[in-house]
Amino acid sequence: MFTEEKKKIEDRIRQIDDRLVQLEAGRQQIVPEIEPKILGQYERILLNRDSLAIVGVKDNSCQGCNMFVPPQVINLIKMYERIITCEICNRILFIPDE
Repeated sequence: MFTEEKKKIEDRIRQIDDRLVQLEAGRQQIVPEIEPKILGQYERILLNRDSLAIVGVKDNSCQGCNMFVPPQVINLIKMYERIITCEICNRILFIPDE
């Protein structure tokens, strides 16, 4: 019983490790195409916000801190002219597809 559970857990850990390797390889391909200033901003937020740098806005609320996002800020996000961050938690905001 114990050895069966241990094997299942070890298999799951291997699957997760393999997925991490795939994701890291994909990241390494994408990173050179990103503007360094934007990448730096993303990395800083990622480091300071519990590995959650980009969050959606749902029902006028930031999904990172649950604070109200004013309609004018939502309009700025929808314009895609620049990166918009939450005024409270500083995470990068986006509007999820509905």
